[in-house]
Amino acid sequence: LQLGPEGFGLLSAGVGVGALAAAVGLAGSGRPSYRSILIAAVSFSLLLSAASLAQWFPLAWLLVTAFSFTASLFTMSSNSTLQLRAPDALRGRVMGLYTTLVMGATPLGALFTGFLARAAGIRLTMFTWGGVCLLATVLGVLLSQRRARIAPVLNSQFSIPK
Repeated sequence: LQLGPEGFGLLSAGVGVGALAAAVGLAGSGRPSYRSILIAAVSFSLLLSAASLAQWFPLAWLLVTAFSFTASLFTMSSNSTLQLRAPDALRGRVMGLYTTLVMGATPLGALFTGFLARAAGIRLTMFTWGGVCLLATVLGVLLSQRRARIAPVLNSQFSIPK
């Protein structure tokens, strides 16, 4: 967009506005559903790719704010769902693993994103990551459906200790 530090600052503020709106919205709603998590993941993927194509600053700001909203909604809903569904005896371990994966993957993803952006440009990088996120969401749904089909068999063979 070639807007310099002021434009970048305004886009960064859009990220904050989207995250704050998601936090307030989720706090006022009930338990997140699997469907709302899935909608947030798909929406984030599409909005990230759309933001990469925006040529007009007001549209770019709206798209950045919207994808920040959906990213925060996905993250907070996933975190809440894990805490609510994990057995009491395993909750600490489950959340520890979740935090390790999120905190560990973020800097690695940022490093890779920086390399890709430098080589191919930020627009192509954002567009590509939107596609990668959409692909990961589809794979997650397919694996989840597969797990749901085999879960009764596994549950009959293994039990979680109390």
